[in-house]
Parts: sequence; C-alpha cells; structure tokens
Amino acid sequence: MKSFPPFRFDERDETLWRGPDRVRLTGKAAALLHCLLDGRGAWVGKAAILSTVWPDTHVHADNVKVLIREIRAALGDDPRQARFIRCEPRRGYAFVAEVTELAAREGDEAADPSSWVFVNRTAELAALAEELGAAVAGEARFVFLHGEPGVGKSALCRAFLRMAHALHTLRAVSVPCVEHAAADGPLALVRGMLEEPGEDRPLVLVLEDLEWTTRAMFDAPADLAERRRSARLLVIATGSGVASPWARRNGADLPRTRTIEMAPLTGAQVRRYLETRFGPRTLAGLASALHEACGGNPFLMVAAVGSLVTCGVIRLVEGRWRAEIEVETIAAGLRSTLREALARRLNTLDRGELEVLELAAVAGGPHFSAEDVARAGAGDPHVVAARIAALARQEILAPAGATERGHDRQARYRFRHPLQAGLLADRAPALLHILAARRLEATTEAVLLRA
Repeated sequence: MKSFPPFRFDERDETLWRGPDRVRLTGKAAALLHCLLDGRGAWVGKAAILSTVWPDTHVHADNVKVLIREIRAALGDDPRQARFIRCEPRRGYAFVAEVTELAAREGDEAADPSSWVFVNRTAELAALAEELGAAVAGEARFVFLHGEPGVGKSALCRAFLRMAHALHTLRAVSVPCVEHAAADGPLALVRGMLEEPGEDRPLVLVLEDLEWTTRAMFDAPADLAERRRSARLLVIATGSGVASPWARRNGADLPRTRTIEMAPLTGAQVRRYLETRFGPRTLAGLASALHEACGGNPFLMVAAVGSLVTCGVIRLVEGRWRAEIEVETIAAGLRSTLREALARRLNTLDRGELEVLELAAVAGGPHFSAEDVARAGAGDPHVVAARIAALARQEILAPAGATERGHDRQARYRFRHPLQAGLLADRAPALLHILAARRLEATTEAVLLRA
C-alpha cells in the first residue's frame, strides 16, 4: 500500500482510495499510476509506459496522454502547478509527491478500506460544519482537535472532509505531520495553496498530529489570516498531550480559534458501531463488555473487533454476519482478544524494530529518547533513531516533548497505548538478562583495557 496524502494506492488490486472512499479509475489508468509510483521521483518515458501498460500490444502513444488526464482528474492535480504528476517533453512523466509505504496488517481495518465504519460524532461534526460555514463566508477559522491517541481524530477529519466536499466546491489538503517531521516540502505546499493567485475557492487545511510539525507550519496560515481582512480558510490541527498551536498568539489578532475536546466513545456509540458494522442484532450483547475492555478508545475497539473477524469468531455467511460462539463467551474473553490483536501487530515488525520497543518498554521509562534506548542496549544511536522514527510513522510510538541537554535538543517518545508497553514488558526477564550480560561484557572490556 502506497500513501501520498490524502490518497492511498493498493498495489495488490490496483485501487485508489481517498480515506474510506474508493476513487474510480479505469484499469489502464490504474496500471499507469502503478507504473509511475514504482518509478517515483524518476522520469518514466513513453516507451517504458507503453511496454508496461500494454505489453505485447501496439497502441498509439497518445493513449498515454488520455490516461494521464484521467489520473490527474482523479487526483485533482493541475498540470500547470503539479502536485503529483509532472510532464516534461522528451523525458516523460514523473510522480513527484512524497510516497510512504503502508504495510497491510492483519486485523487492522485500515488495511481494508471497505470495512471502515465511522461512529457518528454528531456534536463534533456539527461544530466543524459551523466553522466551515464561517470560513466559506470569508472569515478564517482555526480549530484544534484534542484527544488521546486512537480516540478518532483522523477518522473525524476524514468524515468531515467528505461532508465538506459534498456541501461546497472547495480545496482541501491533509498533511500527516509524522511523515514530514524533518521535511520542508509540506510547508512549501501549504504556503503555495494559501497564496495561490486567482484562487477563490475555500481552503480546508488539516494538520494531523501537530506534535511532529514545526512552528512555521501552523504559523503560515495564521499569519495569512492576520494580514487579510477576508480569508476563506479553515485550518484544523489535531494533537494529543499538547496545547492549541494558536494559544500563544494575541487574541485580538487571531480571535477565531476553537478547541474541540474528543472524549472516548460512550457505550451507546460502541453499540452503534457494532450495529453498523455487523447488523442490528448480531453482536448487540457485546457492546457493554467491549466498551469496558477498550475504555471507549476507538483504536482498541477496532483492533479487538478485527481480531474476532480474523480468528473466525465472527464470520460473514451468505451476506450476513454471525457469531460462531455465544456472545457471552466472546465478552468474557475480550481482554485476551485485545492483547492478542496488539501482539499480532507487534509480531509483524522486524527484529530490529521489536528490540527497540522491548528496550524502551523495559529500560526507557514512560518517556524516552533514542539516546536512552541506544544506551540501554549498547546500540548505534543513529540506527536506533531511524527505527524509532519508523515506529512513529506506524503509529506505535508518539511524541512526548523534548529534553534540553546543553546545546542539544532530544526528542522524547512514548507508547501510544499502555497495553503495548505492557505486552513488551512481559518479555522483561529474558531481555534484562541480555542487558545485564551486555553491561558485564562492556565493563570487563573496560577493565582489561585499563590493565
């Protein structure tokens, strides 16, 4: 699965997705997009495209132009200011947007967009719709969605953007800040959209997980709003454990800000999720136990339910979902089911990533830096830092501020969900033995060197 926000491309069946919605492409257009993604960042000539998309078939080269137009229309890409596909005479085409590989994970509903179900947060959607109305009328608005990891901030943004596109003709861009923590490209994209000449359509800008972004990223739209009396702009920032990014600014200069606290799901919302996902009566008796086991956290709820489906406890038979064992029995084992689901997710990681997590869980404390983990395992700090960044992109770790040590500023991290840390800490006795052996070896070597 390749991600180039706000789109994803599933290479297995060559389908294009925007959030939970499939974007229509003809088979040949999907094959061409696949070809460009495989060669991303490099020029792909017409000869290479023809041999890949139409193998062993002679077709006119103008067919490529037709398919490129179809892909650009699907992506909303303007060839004059290309964000995804660039064309250059005699060189061909290049896919220029940043692309991230997403691993399809067993039990993870995000890997199967057709199974996404959004639990309707009516009050939050109504609040965002109110802010959008003001922005469309010419008054810039700034909204901060705050809530614990996995509470559904990204899902709410996706649902809101679908609603916004249905109601208005507008531009929208979503920037997952975790994927661009050290990159300047997204800031240039944001500034380009804000200052696009002759463009009067309202702009909705979503900055996801602002813990990872730079001050300049959310200052850029705020500065624009302060300079202009009228700006058809709605900025939505999401975050956990941090303050509103606009809190420090002068209230007289930027008064149109709002914070929406996203609470865990209620029991009624969990029941609605189960009814929407599986039908009105299939798992009605499971709602209360699921709500208690997951604490109303949507991420944990979806993980537990996904595990039940993966294990065949809940099956689709002749177009209808049914439970293969008594619902009461399923409810009694939900905590074990949830732990198994998270353990399966961890077991998809490579050995290096898993060792970093184990070290962090055992020796890193609630908040840790790459240097802390490297010191505990006597590993290369640069390798550890790269692995931690990869784990953050996979939403296993989350940012937890920074520590100032002299002139150095070290980013600190935490586990997104305590259950994950608990599972990894269960391996503590064996790992602590290994760590003790490593420390003894290092001490012995130091003594020998001094001798």
